[in-house]
Amino acid sequence: SQFTTMLDSPASSAFAIVPTANANAEFVHVTRYVYVGMAGNVTIKLAGDSAHQTFYNVPQGTVLPIRAIAISNTSTANALIGLY
Repeated sequence: SQFTTMLDSPASSAFAIVPTANANAEFVHVTRYVYVGMAGNVTIKLAGDSAHQTFYNVPQGTVLPIRAIAISNTSTANALIGLY
């Protein structure tokens, strides 16, 4: 609580990521990381992109260091958590 939060600081909050078919639905918070609880493909929109990108065959337990703003329901990975 005594230090300024920077982009490379550890996450201090989290939320469950629910994939959606709505291409305009964005997270309330931009992530610092995305935790993948169950392996699969993660199709996600990054903060600086206008289109979704797919990370293929992401192993269970992976923490992706990405600034994500949305996720597509075409993702096959499950138990996703956004950390910010």
